[in-house]
Amino acid sequence: MLERTPFRLSRAYVVPIVIVTVAVLIGAGIRLLSTATAVQPPTLPAAETDDRTRVSEGGQVTITATWQDPAPGPAFTIVMDTHAVDLDGYDLTQLAALRVDNGPELKPVSWDAPAGGHHREGTLTFPAEQGGKPIIDVTTRAVELVVRDVAGVPVRVLTWQR
Repeated sequence: MLERTPFRLSRAYVVPIVIVTVAVLIGAGIRLLSTATAVQPPTLPAAETDDRTRVSEGGQVTITATWQDPAPGPAFTIVMDTHAVDLDGYDLTQLAALRVDNGPELKPVSWDAPAGGHHREGTLTFPAEQGGKPIIDVTTRAVELVVRDVAGVPVRVLTWQR
């Protein structure tokens, strides 16, 4: 009769098997986390949604744009924050534009923001109509707020999509 002996792995095999197993588990965990925290496409703001705010970070300046009620015309509350740059010299009437459905860029009509040094907050307003037509209507699919040349960042694009 044959005698059965217990199966034993050599130590030379155990360490590589453990390393491969740990690597596979870490990779699976990272993939799970990356899909779990994936950013969903933004939507055009509606009165009942909180999805009005977009953020751009770069050049040691954070720009936060919150879309206000678009009924009288596109207007955004803009907050610029930094610890390194004086923000008072940035005139968003010269540096910002609005694009609707990849159309031509529209210049703002006003940038109402008091001086603030490293923290600046104000309202950036665009025209409600162009050529007798509303800038934004029910057929609008995408709106982009473009901000150029703030703190060495050539272009920032904050997007709202329907």
